[in-house]
Amino acid sequence: HTEHSGLDGLSRIKSIAKTAAALGQTAMAETEHGSLAGAWRFTKACKAAGIKPVIGMEIYMSIGDRFERNSEIVDRNDDTTADADDGKGDTKEKRYEHLTLLARNEQGWKNLLALHNKAEDSYWYKPRIDYALLKEHGEGLIVLSGCLAGPVAGPLSRAAAMEKTANEATAAALEAKDAGDDAAAAKREAEARTSLEKSAEFAAEARKNLDTLIDCVGKENV
Repeated sequence: HTEHSGLDGLSRIKSIAKTAAALGQTAMAETEHGSLAGAWRFTKACKAAGIKPVIGMEIYMSIGDRFERNSEIVDRNDDTTADADDGKGDTKEKRYEHLTLLARNEQGWKNLLALHNKAEDSYWYKPRIDYALLKEHGEGLIVLSGCLAGPVAGPLSRAAAMEKTANEATAAALEAKDAGDDAAAAKREAEARTSLEKSAEFAAEARKNLDTLIDCVGKENV
C-alpha cells in the first residue's frame, strides 16, 4: 500500500520504488485498497528505478450478491475481520471481505480496471465485487489467498484457533480425569468436541471459497 490507500498506507510511490531497487528487487506490486488511482505514477516510478511494476488492487468482496446489503455478526475479538464496525457488546458487524488481485498481462489490467469501475455500481460502505463479477472478468488475473480478512486465510485462521481451543479443552479434561472429577472432565470433553466441529466448519468454508476462486480465474492463478 502507498499513500493512495487512505488511512492504511504511508509509503510514497517514488521512495518505495527506489528502495525496492536498492534492495535488489526486480519487481514490485502495488495493491491499494479499492483503488487504482496510483497505477500510472507507480508504473512510471518503477520503470525509472529499473524494476518491473505489477499492478494490483486489494478489492472489497461482498458477502453474497454484491447488490445485496448482506453482513455477518462476528465475535468482537475476531482479528480476521478488521473492517467490521465496532458493534456493541461482544459482537461486531462484518460487511465485506478483502481479496488481493494482480494483473499478469494486458488482459488482466483491462479486467482489473473493469472490476474497479463496476464495483462502484454496488457501493455499500465500500465499492464491492462478488464471485460472479470476478468470474466474468477473471482472465489475466492472479488471486492471492490473504489477508486474514480474506475468504481463504480468514476461515483457516479461525479453524486453527478453534483447534487450539479444542486441544486446551482436551488437556483440561485429562487433568480433571486424573483428579477424579468426572463431571468437569465431561464438560471439557464436550467443549473440545464443539470446538473441533467449528474448526472443521471453518476449514470447509476456506476450501469452498478456494474452489470458487479457482473456478473464477483458473487453478494456476490462485
